[in-house]
Amino acid sequence: MLARIPALQSIIRYGVSNALFNPVPAGEQVRGCITLKVPMSNIFYKKASQKLAYATVATLVFINPIAGAQTNEPTIFVSGSRFEENIERIPGNVQVITSEEIQNATANNISEILQQLGGVLINNQGGAGLGIGAVPDLGGYGINAPSNTLVLLNGIRLNPIDSTNAPLNTIPLEAINRIEIISGGASVQFGNNATGGVINIITKDGKPLNQANVILGSYGTWITGASLGLRENNTSIRLSVNSSRSNGWRENTDALSNSFNGRITQDLGRGDHLYLDANVSHFQGKYPNLVRAQVGQGDVYSSAVALSVSSPFLQDTSGIRGGIKKSFNEQWLFELDTGYSNSSSLINHGGGMSADKWQIDLAPRIKATWGVLGSTVVGYDFNQGNLGTNLPPNQFSAITTKNSVVLNNNSLYLIHRLPMNDQWEVSSGVRHQVQLASASSSSYVPDTKTLAANAYDVALNYQYAAGQKLYLKYGQSYRFANTDEYFAFNNGVSIFSGILSPQINQTSEMGGAFQVGNSTIQMSMFKSVSNNEILYVPRLANGTYVGSNINSPDAIDRLGLILNNKSTLSSNLLIGGGLRYQQAKYATGIYQGKQVPLVPTVTMNLYGEYKLSQAFKLGANVNYIAAQFYDADTANEFNQIPSYAVGNVFAMYAYKNMETRFTVKNITNTQFASYGANYGSSTLYYYAPGEPRMYFLSMKYNFDK
Repeated sequence: MLARIPALQSIIRYGVSNALFNPVPAGEQVRGCITLKVPMSNIFYKKASQKLAYATVATLVFINPIAGAQTNEPTIFVSGSRFEENIERIPGNVQVITSEEIQNATANNISEILQQLGGVLINNQGGAGLGIGAVPDLGGYGINAPSNTLVLLNGIRLNPIDSTNAPLNTIPLEAINRIEIISGGASVQFGNNATGGVINIITKDGKPLNQANVILGSYGTWITGASLGLRENNTSIRLSVNSSRSNGWRENTDALSNSFNGRITQDLGRGDHLYLDANVSHFQGKYPNLVRAQVGQGDVYSSAVALSVSSPFLQDTSGIRGGIKKSFNEQWLFELDTGYSNSSSLINHGGGMSADKWQIDLAPRIKATWGVLGSTVVGYDFNQGNLGTNLPPNQFSAITTKNSVVLNNNSLYLIHRLPMNDQWEVSSGVRHQVQLASASSSSYVPDTKTLAANAYDVALNYQYAAGQKLYLKYGQSYRFANTDEYFAFNNGVSIFSGILSPQINQTSEMGGAFQVGNSTIQMSMFKSVSNNEILYVPRLANGTYVGSNINSPDAIDRLGLILNNKSTLSSNLLIGGGLRYQQAKYATGIYQGKQVPLVPTVTMNLYGEYKLSQAFKLGANVNYIAAQFYDADTANEFNQIPSYAVGNVFAMYAYKNMETRFTVKNITNTQFASYGANYGSSTLYYYAPGEPRMYFLSMKYNFDK
C-alpha cells in the first residue's frame, strides 16, 4: 500500500513519502493515515445511553411543540432500492436536501451543503475554501471515511478505485436537483464501500431553468457558474459549468478548479426515458505543510510553505454515463446505468510522480410487481478499474518504481418487499460479489487472488399514518481493499504487501420518521460491529515500524444516534437541525476500549431562515464538532483536537430576476481544525487549520422569471 499523506489526503496515496511534504526530524518515523475502530464495554453502553438521552433532548428543543395536523408537502421519491420509491416505504434513515434548500444555503460547494444542511461530518486538509479535498464521514470511520462512505452521481459511483476522496467539488451546485443521504450499511443495494452510508447526488433534468451567478470573496476568491436548460418536444438538455479560483488564506494554498456537466434526456412516455450525461473537470493546486503544533498553537501562516512551492498538483478527470428506464407493462420495469471515467494526476516534485486510473460500470436491473405479493428487484453490477503509478528516482531510491493494480468486480443482488397490509411491510435482500485482484510492482513478483463477500439485510417497516413510520433493520455490508492498499511504503520504496480480505460490517438499526405539527423529524439508533477492518498501520504499540495495510485482528464497535428536524414555525420562519452522536471503539485487543481517532462523539448542525419581506431574507447556520483524538493516536495517549463551533450568516435580497446575497463565514473567527495527527510523542503534533472569517458577495440572475 502507498503511504497515506496527511497534507495530501485529498490527492493520493500513491507512494510519495510524507517526508517529501512534511519533513520530520531524523530518527522520527513518518506516520501515515491510520483509521482504527473501537469496542464498547457494559460501562460504555451505560454512559452512551445516558449521552444519547441528553442528545435527544438537545435536538428536540428545536422541534415545533404544536402536534396534530399533517403537512401537505408532496411525497418525496428516492432511490432506496435502485428504483425510485416513496420515502415513507424505505426502512432506513434517508435525508433529502432539495434544490430549493441548496439555493437558500450559505454554501458555495457540495461539502458545505452536506455539513450545513445534512449534519454530515466533513474532514478537509485543504485550505483554499473551495471544498477541494473534502471527505464526508457518515459512519464514524475517521481517516478511512473515503473508503466507507459511498458517493454516487445519479446512481453511478464517484468513489475512485484508490483511497482518495470522491471529487465532490467537480459537480456544480447549479446542476443538482437533490441530494439523498442514506445513513447505515447499504451494500445490498449498492455493493462495495457502502459500509457507513451512501450519498446520492441527483442532477436536474432539462426543465427550463436558466441562470448565471458570480461569487466574489476574501483572499482573491471568485466562483462563477451558469446553468442552461432547454426542452424541445420530448428532448431536454441541461448544461452546467463552474469555475473557481482562490489565492488561499495561507501561503501555498492557492487553487483553481473548472468543471462542466451536461445531460440530455429523451422522454419515451409513461415515465420512461433515455439519458446521457458527461462531465469534465480540471484541478490544480498547492498543498501547505501541516502546522507542527497542537491545534490553536503555532504560526499557521509561516508554517504553510511546502518544499515544492512552485510545483502544483494537477489532475484532470472526465466521465460519461448513460442509461434507460423502460416499463414493459404495469408489472415489469427495466433500468440500465452504465459509465466510464478516467483520471490523470501529476505531482511535480522529485521529477514528477504520475498516476492514471480508469473504471467502467455497468448496472442493469429489473423490478417486478406482484400485487399483494409485493415487488422484487434483481440486478447485476459490473465494475472494472485500473490504477498505474510511476515514481521516478528520488532521495530514497535510484530506480523508477512502477505499480499497477487491476480490479474486476461482479455482483448479483435480489431485494424483495412484501406488504403485510396497508401499514406493515417486510423487506429483505442479498448480494454476492466476487473480486479478481491483480497487483504488480516493478521490483516484486505479481500476485493475483479471487475474493468474495456477501451482504444481506432484513427489515420491518410500519407506516402507521401519513408521514409517520417506524422501522427495524439488521444487515451485513462490506468493502474490498482499494488499489493502493495492496502496497506498503517503507523509506520511499513501494513494497507489495499482498491481497487483503474484505472488511465485513454487521449493523442493527431502528428508527422512524414523524410529523409533529409543522415539523418533520427523523431519528435512528444503530450499532455496528466491524471485522477484518482494512487499516493502515505505520507502527505497532511497541513502536516497531510496520508501514503496511492490514486486516484488523480486533473487532471495532460503533454505536450511534441520528436526529434530524425541519420546522416551519410560520410563513416567514423556517428552522432545522441535526445531531449525530456516535462512539467508535475497539472491542478486543491491546486497544480495547480506545476510541478511533478523528471520530468526534457529537456532530451538530442548526440552521434557520427568516423572511423580512417577499424580497428580503436573513439566514444563519452553525456547526458544532466535539473533541476528537488526533490521527494515529490509537492508544488515546495524548491531547485531543479541541471541540469547535463555526457559524455563518447571510442576508439576501431578490428583485425581479436578480438575487444578491452577502455571506459571512466563520463569523466569530474561530480557530479550529478538522484534521490533526500525533506521531507518537507528547510534543509531536501536526494539524491543518480551518479557514478564518471570510466574506462573500454573490449575484445570481435567473433568465426565466
